[in-house]
Amino acid sequence: MLWKAVCLAGVCLSAFAAFLGGATDFIADRAARQAFDAIAAHAQALKADRIVADPSRGEIRVAGLSWDEAGVSVHIGALRLAAEPVAFSVSAAALAQAAAASAEDVTVKTALATVKISRIDLAGTFLSAVELAQILDAKSAMTIGDRIAKISAAAITIPELITETKLGSLAQKVVYRNISLTGVVKGKAAAASAEGASFSVSDPEAGDTEGAYGHLTAKAVDLVLAARIMSGTQDDPAEPKTALYDSFSVEGFHLSNATAHFDLGVKAMSGRGVKGRPLRMALAGAPEDDQTSRERKKRIALLYADVLESIAIDGMDASDVRLVVHGAQEPVSLSIDHVSMTQFSGMEIGGFALQNFALASESAKIGIEGFSLRKLDLGRLREALAKASASDEDAARSANVGAAMPAVEEMVLTKLDVDFVETKTGREGARGVFSAGRLEIRESSQKDGAPIQMDAKLEHFTRALDQDDGGAFKDLSDMGYSQLDLSSRIAMTWDEAKQELAIGTMSLEGADMGAIQISGLFSNITKDILSPNREVATVAALGALLKKIDVRIENTGFFERAIAAQAERQNKSAGALRQTYARAAIAFLPALLDNGPEAKAIGSAVAKFVVQPRSLHLVVVAPDGLGLSDLTSIQAPGALLKKLDIKAAANE
Repeated sequence: MLWKAVCLAGVCLSAFAAFLGGATDFIADRAARQAFDAIAAHAQALKADRIVADPSRGEIRVAGLSWDEAGVSVHIGALRLAAEPVAFSVSAAALAQAAAASAEDVTVKTALATVKISRIDLAGTFLSAVELAQILDAKSAMTIGDRIAKISAAAITIPELITETKLGSLAQKVVYRNISLTGVVKGKAAAASAEGASFSVSDPEAGDTEGAYGHLTAKAVDLVLAARIMSGTQDDPAEPKTALYDSFSVEGFHLSNATAHFDLGVKAMSGRGVKGRPLRMALAGAPEDDQTSRERKKRIALLYADVLESIAIDGMDASDVRLVVHGAQEPVSLSIDHVSMTQFSGMEIGGFALQNFALASESAKIGIEGFSLRKLDLGRLREALAKASASDEDAARSANVGAAMPAVEEMVLTKLDVDFVETKTGREGARGVFSAGRLEIRESSQKDGAPIQMDAKLEHFTRALDQDDGGAFKDLSDMGYSQLDLSSRIAMTWDEAKQELAIGTMSLEGADMGAIQISGLFSNITKDILSPNREVATVAALGALLKKIDVRIENTGFFERAIAAQAERQNKSAGALRQTYARAAIAFLPALLDNGPEAKAIGSAVAKFVVQPRSLHLVVVAPDGLGLSDLTSIQAPGALLKKLDIKAAANE
């Protein structure tokens, strides 16, 4: 919006500088008026209250200049154009040679916004008479962008620029200070900058929001494209995105809302490789208050999808982000040292990362050293927006937030620390503390939103244990553990053609405890098992069949501690209790499983592990598959065993 407003004002100034640059001689005022009328004849919307030529000072002054064309109106209270006195001439062709111009009290109105400029100065601007006539011709089919493309100037400066935008019930006002454009050639500026800006947004529902920017800069700004985006629509649905600006930077940003009780601050922001193209729907056609709720939601969904597909950014960074929420409840503060995003291309984000995230309140603290996402596919979001904008009410209602969550190829979290005040009965006021060294989730080769491959890993989830803990945590504390230190991994692959899910590994390992590793194969697995619809997912899960499962247990201390704790409670020695369990495994397990050869092998392996607990390995194969219905229909465990091939071994 800023660059569009500057462009529109620049068009007028350059044009008016061109037709009045040298219009004085012995009858200077009359000659200037005649020259103005000659050009205004081709631009019927162009009007001026008064024109005065001053040959001695080498300038022409115009008062009450106005132009109203193609939905854009421009009013300039006072215009001054300067040129070398010797260059003054009464011809319209010579009026295209003013080298400098200035204007005061400039107002530009479009369907979307009103722009007010206290003063604007142009230097080194030249136009031919033909170009001037084309720019000002109200009957011409040229767009605002086409007209801006004919403007060149060495420099454009504006001390203050105010934009006022009304969009439905929302009203926004932005005030820019000390704007500068340099090296403007055919509507493209080599550099643009502003000393700063302040803004306010009035919203009946969200309340009033206020904010400010520090020093702003941009390089290689395409003012023509900016004007097309703000005022036009796509001419060609296949139009590619092109460079809007090469880079930008903002030194400081602040945002606050008294109703929502928050304050947001950012020390610095920057971006590079910003590309865009005009939208399919005009911004001026955004939702209005008099539209029905359904119409508003539909247009908003269409607008969001349109915007996503019409912009691309090579990279963005923000540093020292601070957010404070201070409502009726306890204040909450959030801080992030650095946030970055790379390769946003409409429906995909190449990468997103943050460093040193901290969330704190009186009752909880959360810290994350690093968090990153790679290859975020926004296709689900596009589908959700399409449903939300659908004419069919049923399709629109089926859109939900869960279905819109982007698919992520990789997520990595490092050094998570959580400290909170517990509210559980019996633990009120106690501190709950846990941490995680690293969490990784990798998904690849997705099919309709369902991952074909997934590999997730959690390293060193730790939690302090004490006697005040309850449940399993208290049992571990009774076994002599002062800290829980767990690591886990799950890796699986889904073969859509075979409808098979292969679990490469599913493991859980505890420091000074041991590890359990599981692998397996399931058949009749469809993508519906991951459906956001719970009923659909449940039906799919009930149809799954187990083909093979491989379980391996490694003991590095847990079993000995468990035996010792139970022996103490039963007033027995650990050795005696171990022998009791071994005899039970040999006697009762085979009997429970109908005393078949496989049942006896299982009992013998378990007994061997109990006596000398190093490892236990169990492999179960179901040639015809084993489903949940089999488990519920079989009355005796022995009958179930007949459907399976089982091998068991200990300490191998």
